Amino acid sequence: PWGGEDMGPVVYSLVLTTASVVMMVAPVPLGVWADWRGEREVYVGITLVGACAGVILAFANNAVVFALAWGLLNVPPAIRGVRAAFFAKHVPPAELSRASQLASSAGLAGGFAGPLLSPLLAGLFGSAGDDRWPNGFVVGGLLAAAAHGACAGALWKTL
Repeated sequence: PWGGEDMGPVVYSLVLTTASVVMMVAPVPLGVWADWRGEREVYVGITLVGACAGVILAFANNAVVFALAWGLLNVPPAIRGVRAAFFAKHVPPAELSRASQLASSAGLAGGFAGPLLSPLLAGLFGSAGDDRWPNGFVVGGLLAAAAHGACAGALWKTL
């Protein structure tokens, strides 16, 4: 709850709709960006977007900001077309299947780990409703920001 705002069905539908629209639309500008500046720069850029989204999620004070940050956090998975072009250029054909599966598995592992970590963080740090700070949600957002920031730093060195 943010300032007495209820997390009702409208908020959940806003969050899910925003994420779906971002996942549907984002591949087009990401592909244009990759054609213009190169795939590696897109990788760095989207990891920085993910880091910013994690920080915004950690400190979101209303449902609209939360939904927009959640949408931003759904930009990195939308890189599938850019990833395919990057792999086609830089991965030997014999390794292409393995590299693609590894990239897909890494994304799925993150989607699996998040829901497992959420109750753990809430248990360790509290939930947003118990007025503790930092609560589990803040810690989770900051962990997401740190992970994206670390990836951006590692990728930056490859540019």
